[in-house]
Amino acid sequence: PARAAPTRTLAQRHGPILGLSALVLSKPYDVPPWLPEVLLALAGASHEPTAIRDTVTKTLADFKKTHLDTWAQTRAAFSEEQWEAFMDLSLSPSYFV
Repeated sequence: PARAAPTRTLAQRHGPILGLSALVLSKPYDVPPWLPEVLLALAGASHEPTAIRDTVTKTLADFKKTHLDTWAQTRAAFSEEQWEAFMDLSLSPSYFV
């Protein structure tokens, strides 16, 4: 019989997100070539349970805050597809429908 994949604990799922967050926060005013993909990976985890979602939300907010003065240069470091995905995933949901 086929075995079901083991369920990962919250800590096992949160650990990699904390690592990605540390990478993003290690470059508060720069956008190295690897950073857009890391941000997309983080943004993709925004649907996870509260502890993980809070880490993602805070990291994306800190990234935006530290890069706001150079938003045009930040945008230039992303491909068009990366930028669209990042903006779609990192925008706060609207509660006013």
